[in-house]
Amino acid sequence: MGRKGITQTVLRPSGRALIDGELVDVITEGEFYEPGTAIKVVSVTGGRTVVRKEEDP
Repeated sequence: MGRKGITQTVLRPSGRALIDGELVDVITEGEFYEPGTAIKVVSVTGGRTVVRKEEDP
């Protein structure tokens, strides 16, 4: 949790993201994100990695 990455595919709501140099299958909490969106891992349960858009400071 807390790791950050960049979406590589459209997340609608699932897709792939590059996190710490590794392509990971991820899912959002229902939102759609375009490729290149900065994301943050909010939970990992089994093989399910849930991400949320990284907010600007």
